Amino acid sequence: MARDIKAIQCPKCGSTFKQEVKTDFYRCQNCGTEYFLDSDDTHIYHHHERVMPTQSSAPPVNAKLPVFVLIAAILLIVVAYVVTKSFKPQTNAYNANVTYKIPRSYFSTFVYTNMATKNPVYLRMGVDYINKGNSKSEQELHAQFNNVMDGKLLADRIISDEGMRNNRCALTFKIYSPEVI
Repeated sequence: MARDIKAIQCPKCGSTFKQEVKTDFYRCQNCGTEYFLDSDDTHIYHHHERVMPTQSSAPPVNAKLPVFVLIAAILLIVVAYVVTKSFKPQTNAYNANVTYKIPRSYFSTFVYTNMATKNPVYLRMGVDYINKGNSKSEQELHAQFNNVMDGKLLADRIISDEGMRNNRCALTFKIYSPEVI
C-alpha cells in the first residue's frame, strides 16, 4: 500500500513520469531507465539502458560541393586567361631563322618606249647578293621593267650570261623587242 501514497521517482533522473511495463516493473519516460519496486523491501532496484540519441538537426552535407568548387576554379582560370589575352597588345612572332637579305643594288637605269603599247618603260639593271653560308655568296644579275606612269612592276628577269654577270661595266643598252618584256 505504501507505493500508492508516495510517488515513485526514477533513481537515475528523479522523474515521476513512468510507464508500468509489468507488475512492479516501471520504465522512466524521461530517460528510459527500467526499475522495479520490491514490495518486501523499501529499496528500488534499477537497470539503466543507454538510449541512443537521435540524429542531430544539423543540415546534411552536400556531397557534390567539392566538384562544384573545382569546376568554378577551372572556369575562373579560363575566364582570367581569356580576359588577359584580350587586353594584351598583339605582338608579331619573332622568327630566329630569318636571315638578312642585302637589298638589290642598281647600277644602271634606262627609260625607253615600248613599241607594242607605246608606253614608257623604266629599265633598271641590278645585282642581288645571295648568302650561301660559310662565307660563300652568289650574285644574280636582274633586269627589272617598271611602268613609268604608276611604278607597277612589269617583269623581273634574271640574266644568266656568265660574261655579263662577272663584268657589270660591259653592259650596253639596245632597243629590245616587245617579246623580251
